[in-house]
Amino acid sequence: MLTKEQKKSHVALATEKIKNSKTILFADFAGVSTKDLETLKNDLRKEGAVVKVFKKRLLRIALQEAGIDYDPMTNEAQMAGIFSPVEISEIAGPVYKYGLQLKKANDKANLEVLSAYDGDLNKVLSKEEFIIIAKLPSKDVLLAMIMGGISGPLRAFMSIVKQMSEGAGKEAEAIKEEIAAEPEAPRNDTEEEAPTEETKEEDKTEQVENHNS
Repeated sequence: MLTKEQKKSHVALATEKIKNSKTILFADFAGVSTKDLETLKNDLRKEGAVVKVFKKRLLRIALQEAGIDYDPMTNEAQMAGIFSPVEISEIAGPVYKYGLQLKKANDKANLEVLSAYDGDLNKVLSKEEFIIIAKLPSKDVLLAMIMGGISGPLRAFMSIVKQMSEGAGKEAEAIKEEIAAEPEAPRNDTEEEAPTEETKEEDKTEQVENHNS
């Protein structure tokens, strides 16, 4: 039995964890061994997340003080809180997969997220909503997929431009070669040159002189 001061201390600690978290997962860990739970704690600690077990009544008080409308007392299962500073999309997948691995190794082990709090949305999500998010690719994978979707058409466009440029260059080169290969038209030296103005004037002068003589 906790003393009054211990209860206050637990509520204060839970409130601090809640306020410093972007994501809170409320998980049933019935049948999970201490060893497996420690493994989960160590793995999540690398991601900056903390696993803490609070009495549900004290956790409810802390949630109320943090302004989160969720009552853990509605679940009969023993509950652990997973407090994470990262977005739910980053923490949901690893926790969900770890629960599946435990279940596969030991059918009695049950690490199941009953509900979750998404700080970005300021909303409590159901178990079904959590599973949907947990099955999505990670943010890094999604970004890679988006970048791949953008770069694919861009690469195709650049390839077309390159082919058009190379084709235009080859066509221009072919035209140059064709012009260079054409024989030069022979010059007709027998053609009389058109009389210039100076020549016409000389002819007139010569005619006048002949007439006078």
